[in-house]
Amino acid sequence: MATIVKIFPTLNMWAEAAAAEFCGIIEAAVAASGIASVALSGGQTPVKVFKKLAQSPWAESVPWDRINWFWVDERWVPAEHEASNFGQAQKYLLSQTPVEPNRIFPMPTEAATPDQAAAEYEKLLRQRISATAKGSFDLVLLGMGTDGHTASLFPGSPLLAERERWVGPATAPTGVKQRLTLTLPLLNSAKNQLILVNGAEKQPLIERLLYSGEDVSSLPAGRLKCTGQTFWLLDAAAAGV
Repeated sequence: MATIVKIFPTLNMWAEAAAAEFCGIIEAAVAASGIASVALSGGQTPVKVFKKLAQSPWAESVPWDRINWFWVDERWVPAEHEASNFGQAQKYLLSQTPVEPNRIFPMPTEAATPDQAAAEYEKLLRQRISATAKGSFDLVLLGMGTDGHTASLFPGSPLLAERERWVGPATAPTGVKQRLTLTLPLLNSAKNQLILVNGAEKQPLIERLLYSGEDVSSLPAGRLKCTGQTFWLLDAAAAGV
């Protein structure tokens, strides 16, 4: 289990580096087992990376037909809603690349309730992947909010204590409050975590999480530590340099 921090002087260089890391991890996974499993996040931060991945030269190096696509979290809205994490990835990445539709597995927000949707998605995940000592997802793409949340795991959430369930209904303090999210047991069973952080407003949290040496377990992002490698990719503003 290794934590690797990389800092880039500009936002464009940060996005290009994130796309390159993504490609390298996926290429290695496909070379090793013939298939790769990825869990995507939403929000504005990954959009910059989605756009890069859909462009040359990254678009030509990704084995699009060998990737299974899942989601880290989702807002309780229809897929066509502007706040949908799936809809965002579909718009900026999946519809722009030769991804096979039968390899796309969004969270089922058309279910009757968030509890039912969480149970359905967990059943699907347990059929599709296994959380073992060798890892589950080949790559989990994550971000971090200014309150230290990651996925839809917010400070004080009872889901932070979850040890068995892989998926749960979550409540956000602002915006679309009803959510679905993967839990830490599954997120931390990944072979690689790519945590994307940019912007000066995140710098105080980055200082606490990566450099202070203090106990940061009260921050959901402070609990990220996967089976293999956890990459923190920061732009200069987030790193405070």
